[in-house]
Amino acid sequence: MTIAGAQHLYKACKARAFSPPDKTEPCGPIRLAKKEAEKSNYKFKLGAVLTRGGAIVSTGHNSVCYMAGRIVGSVHAEHQAILRARERTRGAVLTVIRLTGAGNLAMSMPC
Repeated sequence: MTIAGAQHLYKACKARAFSPPDKTEPCGPIRLAKKEAEKSNYKFKLGAVLTRGGAIVSTGHNSVCYMAGRIVGSVHAEHQAILRARERTRGAVLTVIRLTGAGNLAMSMPC
């Protein structure tokens, strides 16, 4: 999802222009973070959304690099979102979520 697409989804959700199909489905930054987490290639799927003043600044998801079946490097979701934001982080709010194997939101320990 592009930043422009994420911004549109966030504004529509915030304005209640649409209702999620399932009333338990999250809205706003959590919904976008969930979509980001679904992109992860790791068993622990995390997504992050950085917002400032009601606008999406950037998004990110965790990923790992495998070599010969072993993990040789990784990027955290929040790190990726901050790197993508460049210098637009002052006053921003970072939302980070984790998905279970079943795709449900779950608690995650801090790094």
